[in-house]
Amino acid sequence: MLEKDAEERRQRRKMKEEKANALREQGNEAFTQGDYETAVRLYTEGLEQLRDMQALYTNRAQAFIKLKRYKEAISDCEWALRCNEKCIKAYVHMGKSHLSFCPFKSKSGLHLHFSTYLKASLQEKTAWEELQEGTEQAMAVPELLKKLDRPNEINLYYCGGLELLSQAIKDCKYA
Repeated sequence: MLEKDAEERRQRRKMKEEKANALREQGNEAFTQGDYETAVRLYTEGLEQLRDMQALYTNRAQAFIKLKRYKEAISDCEWALRCNEKCIKAYVHMGKSHLSFCPFKSKSGLHLHFSTYLKASLQEKTAWEELQEGTEQAMAVPELLKKLDRPNEINLYYCGGLELLSQAIKDCKYA
């Protein structure tokens, strides 16, 4: 009985993967033709089939960037990184979105902006590590929430990408 249930779930998952892949390919075709709105719609339909497909998030993020919808692109990159924390494409698109969306005009302003995010991200990482270790400090929910709460900021969970972006901005020739 359990084997039958597992087999049925596997079959359903396989069908959803096939539908999601077909929608991803259609979205890629629309993207190639410059029809970014259609690409976003198709990638979204694919995500309705399969919520944990990293490629759909990064592809949709790329389409959002073309449409200058940077906040949505950043959100999709964050979701892609939840699916696969080593997804380079998500870091690249997130960096492009931040650079395009960022209101700063100088590289020093950008560097300061990313350094602030990096510091906040490191604090968040420390808080999560404390929670994982079960330390007394992190077990107090209000204390943990206080450590993680940063109003008016987008939560960025992956400081490695921010370190790379920060270094790239420092090395940038354009002021």
